Amino acid sequence: MRLKFNAFSGMIPKFNPVVLPDNNAENAVNCRFESGVLQPLYGLTEDETLALTGHNINAIHRWDVNNNAYWLRFTDKVDVIRSPIADDSYSRIYWSGDTRLGGALLYSYAGEVNAVTGGGGTEYPNNYYKLGIPAPTQKPTAVLVSTVPTDYVSASARFYTYTYVGKLDEESAPYSPQTNDPSPPVALICPNEGAVVHISGIVFDVSADTGREIEAVRLYRTIVGSTGNADYLFLDEIPKADILGNSGKYNGGKYIDSVADDGLAGSLATTAWDEPRDNMYSLGLTAYGVAYAAIGKIVCLSEPFVPYAWPRDYELTCDNDIVAIGHYDNALIVGTTGRPVMITGIDPQNMSQSELPISEACVSAKSMVSMGRYAIYASPNGLVMASGGDAQLITGGIITNREWANYQPDSIHAYQHRGKYIFFWKKDSLNKGGVIFDPRSPNDGLIAFNQYFVAGYRDQDTDTLYLIDENKVLWKFDDNNASPRTYTWKSKRISLDAPHCFTAARVLADSYTNITINIYADNTLYHTQAVTNKSPFRLPRNGRYRVWQVEVIGVDAIREVAISETVTELQV
Repeated sequence: MRLKFNAFSGMIPKFNPVVLPDNNAENAVNCRFESGVLQPLYGLTEDETLALTGHNINAIHRWDVNNNAYWLRFTDKVDVIRSPIADDSYSRIYWSGDTRLGGALLYSYAGEVNAVTGGGGTEYPNNYYKLGIPAPTQKPTAVLVSTVPTDYVSASARFYTYTYVGKLDEESAPYSPQTNDPSPPVALICPNEGAVVHISGIVFDVSADTGREIEAVRLYRTIVGSTGNADYLFLDEIPKADILGNSGKYNGGKYIDSVADDGLAGSLATTAWDEPRDNMYSLGLTAYGVAYAAIGKIVCLSEPFVPYAWPRDYELTCDNDIVAIGHYDNALIVGTTGRPVMITGIDPQNMSQSELPISEACVSAKSMVSMGRYAIYASPNGLVMASGGDAQLITGGIITNREWANYQPDSIHAYQHRGKYIFFWKKDSLNKGGVIFDPRSPNDGLIAFNQYFVAGYRDQDTDTLYLIDENKVLWKFDDNNASPRTYTWKSKRISLDAPHCFTAARVLADSYTNITINIYADNTLYHTQAVTNKSPFRLPRNGRYRVWQVEVIGVDAIREVAISETVTELQV
């Protein structure tokens, strides 16, 4: 009799080791199976050690600025997105989950001294600002100082309003009437041409500038169109310094408007633009330039390619609290404390919403990973994959909820790496580690990774996964240039109809740098041996047993492992 293993797969904890599929393993650590043979994962390459004095690092992000790369490090578990603008000259980044500045969405950009290279031991980036600009809350005043026409055919109703403008051209919504002040911003009758109007009451709110970089106000004025509708058109921009100093364009506390209608420029676009809510989380970005985030039961959406504008009209409400949001194609997958929700569409003004037909809550925000054509998150019973218009418990066939609980699913943080879902879990200081899962081939099972990391970052440009350990050392995961890690692969337990005595073994490998075989009989170690070549070798005659199992440990690619009752059987 001969027992041969020439196809290899990962662990399926759902099954007892005796009834596992032939190719699956009771234990698989640091293994790869893509080529049909047993291979080791490549090792880790140390990149650098990141400083953060007095704090743990719970999130990292690689920020490329002016052909230089900087590692951002955060004490909070933040979510970072890049600018949706292609080739953004400011290299802007945005993030949620930072508790500094009261839980606001934050951003930073290249160009300022010390923006990314602040002193060692501090959180990067060193310079950061609140995203979004609040609308002015004080109404301007307008006075007509030229002669009021007697022929009202040549006159029109004129309205004025203004906005705040940031350093990078971010613009607030305009002043709009408050609840207790329902009147329009400014209204007066004046000639279409040649009128002179003095505008005062423009207030630069210093509190609105706290944590921000507001640089100016923009004045807008209406012009009545042929349909009778009045559009706000750009009149002028007044620097902040002029307003605060009552100087320049705002000399003496007033702006003088003598511009003819044909001297006005583009329309006001920000009327419905709101600043982002505080304490939003799970920030992400679709392929269509729409930023998304959550707060409570609300899904918030930005204006396309305008990540500082979050119109309240775009918001959608779920039945349950939102834990995390991911995306794929033109869909958002919203993991909640109840059923997951799918939101589809490209234009945030016209998104549709529906609950997915699966009762699997999301138990860890950091488990949500957007995988291109689908998204995956951790539930109490395993991993849920949403794709198309459906969702399923993709690990339901390989692990039960009792075994899944051993991974402490609410602790999971996960990443995409070469099409695989890589997650790390922690129960306590002794019980922790990583798992590799290929959602394209769920029946290949799970592969354990015998090292724990606290956070990670996937560089999508190079498909490199960076991981940081508890000592703040940064590593490249499964780096092709690194030495291989030592794998362990332990087969299923093969239960025979009758006891047998196996007396020979052989391992066929590409090389024999470091291979050890362990053979178990009736769940007890029967024989161990270092394998140095492809030749069969003898096993001791230590009795006859019913249940047999092989385990190989090493770094070399193995094509076949076999044990038999005679050497001759191995050569067949």
